[in-house]
Amino acid sequence: MPPGTYIHFDDSLWPLLIVQYAGTPTNEQFAESLVRRTRYLDRGPHVTVLDLSGSPNPGPPEQRHMQVEWLRCNEARLRELSLGVAFVTDSAVMKLLLSVIQHLKPLPTPYVTFKHLAEAVTWGAERLERSGLATEARHAREHAGPLAPAGRRSA
Repeated sequence: MPPGTYIHFDDSLWPLLIVQYAGTPTNEQFAESLVRRTRYLDRGPHVTVLDLSGSPNPGPPEQRHMQVEWLRCNEARLRELSLGVAFVTDSAVMKLLLSVIQHLKPLPTPYVTFKHLAEAVTWGAERLERSGLATEARHAREHAGPLAPAGRRSA
């Protein structure tokens, strides 16, 4: 990847998965990230936080098509295993892209957009708790505090 470009998977708060994007990955790197996300579906029910705050742009159209195809292929599993998805971005361009993707292939799971990672993790903890995972939710909440200053939820 070019310097400063990465896709980082953090499952230390499992069943809350945080995926952080920085820069613009190549199509091959993006495809590999989708393979990894599929593997996490194999682990069972979870909440995903997709932190796009480090991505300056939405990436090439090929990656949007890959994302839509991945959603299509995994729709049933996402409906069964995804407790929710939180997107983190304050970019108007990224919010527009998310809206377009949702229009093309809506997520089969609850989702919301936040400006700050801490907000997204807190929301994820609420989703875990509603699913009967109180211990995991408490662990995620404890971790959310130092992530970022809490701000207002964005739509």
